[in-house]
Amino acid sequence: MPTGMHPGGTAVFTVPYDAIVFKPFKGEVLNGIVKSSAAQGLFVQCGPLQVFIAKANLADDNNGLEWRGDNTPP
Repeated sequence: MPTGMHPGGTAVFTVPYDAIVFKPFKGEVLNGIVKSSAAQGLFVQCGPLQVFIAKANLADDNNGLEWRGDNTPP
């Protein structure tokens, strides 16, 4: 669509811009802050992204972690 005025009073302009994007990749490790915990897992803030981590992905018999979903971080 060409730039300028169009019938009906619509103005169309081409605007150059730069964008900074945050797109984590599958398997990428991110630093985050635990915001809350629930019986199902944790909600973690990783920059602008809120992440849910299911408890099935956290504790098992081999890593020594114990799941306490009723505790909320300070």
